[in-house]
Amino acid sequence: MTEEVLDSILMELKALEKKYEQKTGLPSPEKIETRKRRKAAVGFGKS
Repeated sequence: MTEEVLDSILMELKALEKKYEQKTGLPSPEKIETRKRRKAAVGFGKS
């Protein structure tokens, strides 16, 4: 999914994560917050 799509459904995804955690008692296997942090990647500088 593109970042724009994820941003548009962010609140629904967070609610779904919370619902999963409440029903199963387990932490969500993938969190939207983690995906957001991966956006800033480290690359090699040009020389």
